[in-house]
This record gives sequence, C-alpha cells and structure tokens, in this order.
Amino acid sequence: MKGALHDETEALRYFYEALSLNNDAWEEILKEISSASWSKESSYAVKILRVDSLLAGGRAAEAFDEIKGIQTSNENAEEVAEKLTRIIELEKNREMITHTAKLLVENFGPARAVDFVNTHMEGLSDGESKETKIEFAEMLFGCGFPKEARDIFDKLLAAETDKNSILKHIERAYEDWAEARISEALERLQEGSVGEEEAERAVEICIDRNRYDDAISILNGVDMKRARYLLLRAKAVLAASKPFEALALLNALKREQIEDEKIRLDALVLEGKAAETIGDYGRAWQAFSEASSLGKEELYWGKASRDYTLFINSAYDEEIKTLEKCSEIE
Repeated sequence: MKGALHDETEALRYFYEALSLNNDAWEEILKEISSASWSKESSYAVKILRVDSLLAGGRAAEAFDEIKGIQTSNENAEEVAEKLTRIIELEKNREMITHTAKLLVENFGPARAVDFVNTHMEGLSDGESKETKIEFAEMLFGCGFPKEARDIFDKLLAAETDKNSILKHIERAYEDWAEARISEALERLQEGSVGEEEAERAVEICIDRNRYDDAISILNGVDMKRARYLLLRAKAVLAASKPFEALALLNALKREQIEDEKIRLDALVLEGKAAETIGDYGRAWQAFSEASSLGKEELYWGKASRDYTLFINSAYDEEIKTLEKCSEIE
C-alpha cells in the first residue's frame, strides 16, 4: 500500500481508487487511515471512507457503529442515508432501522421514512418487527408527526390480539409528544416567536393535559385576534371547572363581530356545555338549538332536545315549589 500522502484530498482519492480496484484491500486501508493524522476538515470524508472499507469487508455492525457518530446535515444526509441502507442490506436489526428512519424523518419528512421502514421489515422476527414499528411510531410522535404515528399504531392494534400493550405505548407516545409541544411553546413564548396558529395548538394540548395555567400564559403572551382569544380562554376556564367565568367570556365574545362560522359554532357548543354544568338548561337548549341551525343538526339537535326537556322539567319543579310555598302562606 502506498505510504501516507501529504495532500489529504489526494490521499483519500487514492484510497478510494484502491478500494474500488480491490475490495480485499479494505483492511489495509483501515490501518493506513487509522495511523495517519487528519485535519478537522477531512474528518467526515475519513469516516465515510472507514464505513465504505468496513462494508467492503462485510463488517456491517462495525460500519453502523462508525456511521452513528456522524453528525448529519442537509449537505450530507443523502449520502449517510445511502450508506445506512447498504449496511441494512447486509445485516439488519431494530436499532439500525430506527436510526435510519429518524435520519430520514428529520431530513426528508415522514413519508420517505415510512416507506423505508415498510420495505426493510422482512427478515426481522415477528417480535422484533412489532417492537421496531412501535419505536418508529413513538419517534414519529416525538418528531411532530402524530398523524403518521397514529396510522402505524392503528395497524398494530388491528393485528394484535392483546391490545393493552399497544395502547400503553400510544398513551406514552402522546404524553411525551404533548409535553414536548407545551415546553417548546413556553420556551418560544419567552423569545416572542410564537404565532397565533402555533399558540392555539399549544393551548388545546395544555387543556387536554390539564395544564390550564400554562394555557392562559400562552394566550396572554401572544398577539391573537380577540374573538379567538376569548373562545380559547373560555374553553380553558371551563375545562378548569369555572363555568361562570367561561360564560362571562362567551358573553363578551357575543359582542364581537364574528365572521368565522367555526368560531361561532364552537362558542355556541361551549356555551351549551357551560350552561349545562350550572344547570341552566334553558340557556343550554338555546345554544345547542342555534348550533344545530348552523348545519350541524345531526350533532347538536339531540342535545338541544334533551336540554329543552330538562328546562321544562326544572320550570315545572319551580312552579310546584312556588305553589307549595303559597299554600303554606294561606
């Protein structure tokens, strides 16, 4: 083998030529590059050469250990993904597949990662295949792709007789994802870089996770249209068991010029729920009736009818109590 060369680019080119001419030279090339001193600028190219040399020698596991230490970016993600795919074609396990899938998600989006995982399941045992898919779905949740994660979990549930273990993974994945989104929103709030749509999503997650104070903090820290602010705040305080405060906010919302039909509908439904909570079935009936008139009759007419019945019954009860009081006076 040729001795060390002073020019690193020339040396690397020489080693690659030697490897392409004779794969059996991989071991000697590894010795040469390991004994030489390389500049920081050449470190990535040297690592890739080590990976290619190990692959030439059929040492897939060692090649994977080597490539795990490479920091990927937009510039090298495609090349690293190609090397990882070659490694997996020689030898595969759960860690290799999920590591590659994470790289693909972070650099190219979930669709390519899903295709990759589906393509490379063959050869894994049933147990390892299931665990790989679970880990991949959890990772998709963590990377902010809950829809794609749910699709995988749905397929796992359909194929699994004992669904409890899958459901536990779904719950944990959602919790981790939700907490990460809340922390991220609160952090960005301090930087003043949270937009209205992001804030709304974060508030909805806070409400779902019973983090009502954080929901209010996010609402108060973001420049948001007043109608949307009032609606989201009402939703948060109602979830926190403060129906009277929610109704006061919804009264303020009614004074706004609301052009967004979705906000109007959501406000009416929320008003109906808040009114039910305090036993004001007349107001609940009116709110759900109006909601059903907005083209959602199949969803809310039943609620309106039920509340009307409760309203009539409560009014009848009050009348009976009044008559009883009057008879006592006489």
